[in-house]
Amino acid sequence: MYEGLNSPSIHTPANLAEYSQTVLRYPNVQIWAGGTNIMTRPKSYPSRSTDSEIVYLKGIEELKKITRNDRMIEIGATVTLDSILKNHRNYLPDVLKENILSIGSPMITGRATFGGAIAARNPMTTLPGTLITLGANAEVRSVRKKTVKSRWIPISLMLNESKDGMVTLPPRSLITRVRVSLLSSDYSYFREEGSYIDDPDNTVAVAFTAREGQMDTLINPHFAITFPTKGIVYSKDLDNILMQLHFPLSEEEFSQLLQIIYTFINAVTPNITNLQKRRLNNILEDMINGINAKVLAPSSIEQGLN
Repeated sequence: MYEGLNSPSIHTPANLAEYSQTVLRYPNVQIWAGGTNIMTRPKSYPSRSTDSEIVYLKGIEELKKITRNDRMIEIGATVTLDSILKNHRNYLPDVLKENILSIGSPMITGRATFGGAIAARNPMTTLPGTLITLGANAEVRSVRKKTVKSRWIPISLMLNESKDGMVTLPPRSLITRVRVSLLSSDYSYFREEGSYIDDPDNTVAVAFTAREGQMDTLINPHFAITFPTKGIVYSKDLDNILMQLHFPLSEEEFSQLLQIIYTFINAVTPNITNLQKRRLNNILEDMINGINAKVLAPSSIEQGLN
């Protein structure tokens, strides 16, 4: 059945220094943490195209740590999604908590790692889009020739230069940890329709955060749409458009906003399915209705006067 396949060599570095030495020696090595993205995809493994060298990251202690203060949480790349929920649920931004819960059952989130969920491609998870709306940054460790360099990169800048919305790391690079702001937002929204695991081709997810501005406007809105097999739609220009709106939006204003959003979608991934379009329209209507309702709700001062 598996004629012609070679058994891979498994490397298990105990620290990042050993990891770097392994990558220097085997430039085309495949990185493996939880393995959920590989093992849940048809024909991914075993395969004739599978690299013969694998680095298993779970033994690297530096990648297992979580630190937190009042302003941010720093999460190591091999921390599992389930562990993040169990140990830090009360501190996570709601949009991130809801996103992790949507990814799958504890059987999935108990193996899926934070770094892996960001770096996964074809399909990608819905996590990078949410982290972009939270202004998250990732430390990326790159091995170039005989040198090893680490730098912090906003996850929004990891969307690759060909503008197809895919998260892309430099060659021979590894996400080691991620910083996420814990500062609260007045508006926070996440919703996924479909299943990243069962039907990624027809799945769509939206993440949104913003603070309340004066005159029923939004301050620092961040909005991202994820199509798992097609890419992430995110643009600062679209954020700026949202910042110029005055809520509540009328039906006509919502229709105009929808047209603008699809202009940005078509620039990144024009081939979304009809089911994705219907699902996205439902999500966006629900999101805008939520903002409208919050704007129209009486303030605590007004309630006290009544």
